[in-house]
Amino acid sequence: MKNTARIVVFVLFLLAFLPCLALAETADQWNAKGLAFMGTGDLDKALDCYNKAVKADPRYPYAYINRAWLYNLTGEFAKALPDCTKAIDLKPAYYLAAAYNNRAWAYCGLGRYEEALPDCDTAIRLDPTGAYAYNNRGWALCGLARYKEALDALDRAIDLKPDDFLSFTYINRGWAYSGLGEYDDALDDYEESCDRGNQIGCEAYRTLKAKMDE
Repeated sequence: MKNTARIVVFVLFLLAFLPCLALAETADQWNAKGLAFMGTGDLDKALDCYNKAVKADPRYPYAYINRAWLYNLTGEFAKALPDCTKAIDLKPAYYLAAAYNNRAWAYCGLGRYEEALPDCDTAIRLDPTGAYAYNNRGWALCGLARYKEALDALDRAIDLKPDDFLSFTYINRGWAYSGLGEYDDALDDYEESCDRGNQIGCEAYRTLKAKMDE
């Protein structure tokens, strides 16, 4: 009789617990949800999903890569750095170039241009078609006043046509042209960025135009 009671209790426990297991979501599922929310522009929900992915599996690299990307987008570069380094340390089978590129982006955002360059070079070596890495390399080189080298990297980024980020590449190339004293070319690039809806490009265009009209 006692054995029968124990079996009944055990069965009831399983019936109560198994639905919870079915509802539990993996790091991969949380990461996919985060990407979906990123696609709709709901960054708060995306961040919550990436946090849950990391909690579900602290050794899942792609949540760190995507959370770093989100932090960079929102200008929280200091938060992006440890996520990038963690992802790199985990040696993901895919998107390792993205982890290095995200860290280069964070370094550039913090004005740490010398540290950004090796990460840009590694990202380019891992994925020679990665336009973002060329853009960030150009950004870092502009920050170091190495404008001629910056132009080569930014020309390559534009050739690769990263359409969702191209307006920023034109801003960076405008910066390089301006640094070389080629103001007409700089103005053209700032105007192109502005035409693509980038308000930073619009402001850069107005500022340089006023300077040229003095």
